Amino acid sequence: MIILLFFISFVFCQSTSNTHVDGVVAIVGNNVVLKSDVLEQSFMLAKQKNINPQTSPGLFEKVFLSVLDEKINRLVVLAAASNDSLVSVSYEEINSTLDERIEGFVSIFGSKEALEDTMGMKINEIKAEYWKTVEEELLVERFRYFRFNDVSVNKQEVVSFFNSNPDSFPIPPALSDFSILEKKVTVSKNTKDSLYLFLKGVKDSVLTGSLSFGVAAEKYSQDPGSKNKGGNLGFTKRGSLLPVYEKAAFLLDVGEISNPIESVFGFHLIKLLDRVGEKIKTQHILLSLNADDLDLTRTKNSTNELLDIYFYDPGGFDSLCVINQREERNLSGYYKDFDISVLPKDLQQKISLLKDFSFSDVFVRENSVFVIYKHKEQKRSPLTLKNNWPEIETFALNHKRYELFSKWVEETKKTIYVKTFSY
Repeated sequence: MIILLFFISFVFCQSTSNTHVDGVVAIVGNNVVLKSDVLEQSFMLAKQKNINPQTSPGLFEKVFLSVLDEKINRLVVLAAASNDSLVSVSYEEINSTLDERIEGFVSIFGSKEALEDTMGMKINEIKAEYWKTVEEELLVERFRYFRFNDVSVNKQEVVSFFNSNPDSFPIPPALSDFSILEKKVTVSKNTKDSLYLFLKGVKDSVLTGSLSFGVAAEKYSQDPGSKNKGGNLGFTKRGSLLPVYEKAAFLLDVGEISNPIESVFGFHLIKLLDRVGEKIKTQHILLSLNADDLDLTRTKNSTNELLDIYFYDPGGFDSLCVINQREERNLSGYYKDFDISVLPKDLQQKISLLKDFSFSDVFVRENSVFVIYKHKEQKRSPLTLKNNWPEIETFALNHKRYELFSKWVEETKKTIYVKTFSY
């Protein structure tokens, strides 16, 4: 499974120079775990948890180790499950699970197109790529169900679990009814035109011999993973780069330089260094698409205008947010009886501090402008054995099954060859 080279150079640029993108990080029986597989899943998980690998390498390493451990445990379970004729999953189950996950990825990246650009694959190709992984996960879950479904807990175990794990039963977060409008700060046409013209000028300077492509990449490129190598990405096979980049690069003759092309990362100037069959060797200069202060001001002003229009029409604002979510596939939408604890902390705080039936100010978060209307908030009481026995019993039962399953995995590991390697 290939991670896009641009993601590696953007996201994992803080790795040490002797770290390789791929390689075997673990062997389980006759199966190997590749670093690229673990990295790709770790990146997606980090994206869901709002962990930036570049600014929080320690947190990302924990995600990586967690994913690696999960993959090793999965292979251990699969080795045992392969001997159990009762454990199987259908095509429909795998397909349905994949559709749900891809829908989740689409919401994370903002649109189907952004996901496809990021992964360098169409949706059907992504499903094919992840099919085996999802099948294995479902098989593991089915095996665990058959093996530990008859586990039960008695009254004493439930009471003991409740008293021994107070942190597992915090006060349930309040449920809120609110609408949120997110407007992404987009780069203006003037900004894009200036980037395009700048790179066109760089190309002209290279063609006249007054500037070398490598020197220009070191001086101007904003790709931290390649700029110090003169923009050299080395040999890459077809299908491993962003489609728009790859399409332009494969149309070039050796030694030829493209016109500036736009991708989700910005504008690229590409030089084809060599071609061997379905592999190409390229250099590139990247200028990132970063919104400037004027772009931010423009988006804030347009959002304030919407706030003025809907200030006395919360119902209309709800509808606007729902439409915006459908069109933009972002955080916009109307949320009813929603557990805000699943939101990023800053948004939790914004909603918590708002009075019922009131608008927030227009505010900026990351690369978007937001405004929130809070309808109401419902406070909830702490769980008690008297009032919440079914919920607590389910917690205790799931915990017991998890503990037994974890012990079984550790014991089974002793009977299977497992070796991990430094990464």
